[in-house]
Amino acid sequence: MPWLVARYQPTSLFSLKHGDATSTGGKSLLIPTPFAIRMALLDVAIRTEGVQAGPQAFERIKSLAALPCGCPPHAAVASIFVKVLKPERKVAARGREMAPTIAFREYVHLTGS
Repeated sequence: MPWLVARYQPTSLFSLKHGDATSTGGKSLLIPTPFAIRMALLDVAIRTEGVQAGPQAFERIKSLAALPCGCPPHAAVASIFVKVLKPERKVAARGREMAPTIAFREYVHLTGS
């Protein structure tokens, strides 16, 4: 099987929560999952070749064996609480669609590739 080798050098902070994390909390993963890698490749294919290329790119990408190799030498993690809006459970009683609440977020900065 041929390998597709890609190097990624982060340019900004990112947050990549585990799949079973809730919307109001969850620690960030330090490296992308195989699913995140496949979705990034699909995103690039659609942005560069157009939406019409999406289905064919999806078929090629979904069967790829994705494996993150190693981790950058340094990682900085910022853990913060942010104010967010979430859907109101009792819309009729409270007269609003969204309710303010707080959420826990982690943002990661990596050095190197």
